[in-house]
Amino acid sequence: GNNWGNVISTVFYTIVQLLFVNVLYSQVSTFAGYGKNEMYLLLFISQIGFYTQWVLSEVNHKLLIEDVRRGALDFLLVLPVPSLWYVTFRKVPLLTIARDALPNLILLATLVSWTNLSLSGVDMIIALVIFILGQIAWGNFSFLLLLPVFWEGESKQIYSLCYALRDTENVPWEGYRPAFQFGLSVIVPTLLLAMI
Repeated sequence: GNNWGNVISTVFYTIVQLLFVNVLYSQVSTFAGYGKNEMYLLLFISQIGFYTQWVLSEVNHKLLIEDVRRGALDFLLVLPVPSLWYVTFRKVPLLTIARDALPNLILLATLVSWTNLSLSGVDMIIALVIFILGQIAWGNFSFLLLLPVFWEGESKQIYSLCYALRDTENVPWEGYRPAFQFGLSVIVPTLLLAMI
């Protein structure tokens, strides 16, 4: 039941995003200089970014919060492995991510008209570097949001708030005013994927 519920909810989320894009582009031809095909590409990349971050960080961050609250972190620190590495990467749910991500990524990849994109090898390398740096920045930022758990015993609320801010990557960089570009890329690094 939970497996099908996750798949249905993630596919539903993607379909709602696609409906929004279709409604938007039925009214305008470009948004922030992006056509419909480029917006599909942005949604595809943001989904890859979301699932990459989820599999590498989100699951383990939630486990860390629970370990601190239960007092189990001390036991993790005495294991004969590097503590930070273990706390960061101890659970990487590849089957879960494949189940939840593949339907959405396949759907979005089929909607992107790859031949109509003007991408060069240099553009792809720059985009890959920005993607990797964006993942590292967001991973580190979200790890910092866990710090209140050590003092307060809880940090899920602020973590959830900033996690919700991550949806800002679904709007192109050029669609934001300069103050928001600065705030959502430097202060809360959620727009780094939208810069691609």
